[in-house]
Amino acid sequence: MLRKTWDAISSIGIREEYDDILVKRITLTNQFSVVAIFVFVFSGINNYVLGDLYSALLIEGLVVVTLIGFYLNKKYFHRIAITFLFTIVSIAIFYFDSYSGLLSGTYLYHFPLIFAIAFVFDMREDRKAMLFHFLLIISFLFINAATNYNLFRSEFLNDAMRSQMFRFNLVFSAASTGFFVYIMIQNNLKENYLYIQRIEER
Repeated sequence: MLRKTWDAISSIGIREEYDDILVKRITLTNQFSVVAIFVFVFSGINNYVLGDLYSALLIEGLVVVTLIGFYLNKKYFHRIAITFLFTIVSIAIFYFDSYSGLLSGTYLYHFPLIFAIAFVFDMREDRKAMLFHFLLIISFLFINAATNYNLFRSEFLNDAMRSQMFRFNLVFSAASTGFFVYIMIQNNLKENYLYIQRIEER
């Protein structure tokens, strides 16, 4: 049941006439959206437990925003869906990195994001798009460093709370990165299996 649901979500917006590269891109975008939603949901819960209702509601609101990516894919606006998703996640990391401060470890979510950008885009066809998203990440990191993380800094959070957030963010960013690498391996194995099947059929 869980596998069927995962496959159904992964294939949102895919048409039979699409080539393998586009299918892979759409599949990975949908799967990254699921990972992002999962992280947003639990990050919101964690912030709520810490007593920061404002940021908790804001993070849970990002779940709704991320769902727009699925809608865009379903309507076959695939390039817009990818750009929208990565831009929203970059802005979210940038804002909450500044809001929570360096000690919170929010910047750690750049690792799964960078992996996703590298995996989803094709270096030969999407060089400009990749460059845009990487430069966006670098720009946001530079802005937070230059402003000493004071641009959106929360007065509510203290160092003890930030340390607790760091532990949470470390675990979830590492798990997100690991899961996304696992997804890539599984997708590649599936592609190879389908490729062999096609050869055998011919």
